[in-house]
Amino acid sequence: GEYYSDPMEVAERTVRMIALHDACQDPSAVTLDSSFGSLGLNALDMVEVFLGLEREFDIEIDDEDCEACGS
Repeated sequence: GEYYSDPMEVAERTVRMIALHDACQDPSAVTLDSSFGSLGLNALDMVEVFLGLEREFDIEIDDEDCEACGS
């Protein structure tokens, strides 16, 4: 069947997961427009965030999509 999720709920959960990452320098600065670099997150941190998002939402993020976020 079709799956529906409220986009605002997904956004809030995503922002929260990034803000809770150990390497995030200023959790209060995390927004949907933030870049990983501006938050003090490196490539390894980004992979950890993506793995957490995969578990949180029970999805699989393609490697190509992950790489595109880092460039």
